Amino acid sequence: MRESPAAPEKSIYLQNGFTVAEARGSGVATALLRTAIEWARNAGYRRCTVGWLTSNLLSGRFWQHSGFRPLTYRLYRPIDPRILWAKPPANLL
Repeated sequence: MRESPAAPEKSIYLQNGFTVAEARGSGVATALLRTAIEWARNAGYRRCTVGWLTSNLLSGRFWQHSGFRPLTYRLYRPIDPRILWAKPPANLL
């Protein structure tokens, strides 16, 4: 089985990390991340991935300052309910 770049072998995924505005800059997020990384290392994990929206500049700065680098990009397209009745073009089938 090949390793996926989006989910590398022996990796953990941290989801939904938030810091309330009043606590930003206090080091609480860094301390929590350090604890999570230490736990993962002790449990045999080699990599840690996180997800964040590129439009979230504060989060992006934190993760990249903490050593994370962009890995994948994802695109999405909303499906407009007003056109669900339409037959899709042949090239989309």
